[in-house]
Amino acid sequence: MTTLISEDDFMTDFCPVEMGREAEFMTGSFDEALKLAQQANGGVSNVWTIIESGDGADDSLYAAAGFHRVNALGFIVTEKPWETGVEEALWFDEDDFDR
Repeated sequence: MTTLISEDDFMTDFCPVEMGREAEFMTGSFDEALKLAQQANGGVSNVWTIIESGDGADDSLYAAAGFHRVNALGFIVTEKPWETGVEEALWFDEDDFDR
């Protein structure tokens, strides 16, 4: 089940945690992301994998709940956890999307 959500809405709804560098939210290591989540009293349900679409048709990015290897660019920790583990958010620019 894929939920369309803009990057702005993802940032507001799930509140990604900065990785200690100004405006940097992504880390290249799942272990580092999990450690940060645990330090913030969270766990694996606070970690998302940022994935390229991989189909060659577009440059879409997805935030997928949990750990994924295929087409993974890095990992984000959020203050609000995902709920079921099947959540996926397609990141898009709101200006490019007709509602």
